[in-house]
Amino acid sequence: MKTRTTYRGYWYEVVAVGSGRISVWQCEITIGKHEEDGSEMRVLPEHIVPGEFEGIREAIVAAGDFARRYIDRLGADGVGCADLDRRGVADAP
Repeated sequence: MKTRTTYRGYWYEVVAVGSGRISVWQCEITIGKHEEDGSEMRVLPEHIVPGEFEGIREAIVAAGDFARRYIDRLGADGVGCADLDRRGVADAP
């Protein structure tokens, strides 16, 4: 399943994949931004969201939360995510 959402001038796609007979779900996100010429620039391509989830809905919600936190850290200039770890959590100051 693939979804695309717009948030704060960016877009993010979530791809959820289930594996095995035991329903374990993981997600991959791609974050991008539309350029002035109409093209799309990928800011974070095909990033695996940490964690395994029991249901697809839970996986998609977690991926969306991760993407929004990442975008919030980007700011208006599109840089500034160095303090975001793999879980999408900012380091303490």
